Amino acid sequence: TLVVVGGMHGSEFCGIEAAIRLFREVEPKNLKGTLKVVMIYNLPAFENNLGFLVPQDGINPGRVFPGDPNGSFSEVMAYHISENVLRTADYYVELHGGDIPEALVPFVNAPITGVEEVDKKSRELAMVYNIALVVGGDLTKLPRPLHTSGFRAMTLEGIPAILAESGQQGILTMEDTERHLVGLRNIMV
Repeated sequence: TLVVVGGMHGSEFCGIEAAIRLFREVEPKNLKGTLKVVMIYNLPAFENNLGFLVPQDGINPGRVFPGDPNGSFSEVMAYHISENVLRTADYYVELHGGDIPEALVPFVNAPITGVEEVDKKSRELAMVYNIALVVGGDLTKLPRPLHTSGFRAMTLEGIPAILAESGQQGILTMEDTERHLVGLRNIMV
């Protein structure tokens, strides 16, 4: 099972568009596994063209995983997607697209957990994504309990995962969207 999530931040349009296009182009009968696509995770921010934050609580949703069923709006949202979608994955890709104030070079983040098999598979996902810049933060040196992004939380739970960033300043470009689609197609192959 491959889980793909776009729209963690509501104004990262290249990641959102890539998730939508992937969903539309895949023929289910041609799959040899399961593909789950969340096109716009942070719908409240998308509807308000709000960068980084969930408007209901002013929290960055990429900092509260795996969430809390009794927490803030963002924490409850993270808890439910973690429980019902992310933890069903064998592989997880989080699509980002450079939010409103970000001028970014495309990159892939493959975190380091210290678990050899998870790190190896996350690195393989990153390498086939076809973006030259691959980074990876060492999660073994962070304090516990850790509330973090979805892709980091899932790697710590043993699910190989990456974050792919292509796009900038909340601008939808087909070049940055296509970069995501090439990477996603490569992973699916």
